[in-house]
Amino acid sequence: MSYEIKDNFLDDVNFNQIQSVFINNPNFPWFYSNGISELDTSSDIYKFQFTHSLFKENQGIASDFFQYMKPLIDKINPKVLIRIKANLGTPTPTNIEGGYHTDINLLCKTAVFYINDNDGYTLFEDGTKVESKANRFVSFDSHNKHTGVSQTNSRVRCVININYIPKETAWY
Repeated sequence: MSYEIKDNFLDDVNFNQIQSVFINNPNFPWFYSNGISELDTSSDIYKFQFTHSLFKENQGIASDFFQYMKPLIDKINPKVLIRIKANLGTPTPTNIEGGYHTDINLLCKTAVFYINDNDGYTLFEDGTKVESKANRFVSFDSHNKHTGVSQTNSRVRCVININYIPKETAWY
């Protein structure tokens, strides 16, 4: 499996604006999701999150907050944007895995953009662990199973999840 990890992905001005909108804005509309992934059928009281859809494949722009994604999209420079979703997790007594999954059943890239530092992380099926570090970007092939892991040392764990087709992808 190959992963591309980039720290300090956005310049400070653009990153701080995104962080302010998603974490420091008391009026940001988060929506309760009774599970970490669509496949999650667990009754574990800690396996839930709050989400916000920003862009959907068949709908296009799905939120007024999509405008704040422009610096991130410009930096990724995708051929096709498929989905952008923000996830917000609350703390748990121990680090808890959400459940291995793939985000989308297409040959594309999946990326996670981390909004804040915490002891949560993204874990891949091969054991690779990517720590939640503010302004970190990790991308990987969409067929690689991964799971988010909750944090214990921060009020929230916030990430932006992006599915896209890179420019260099050939159409067959």
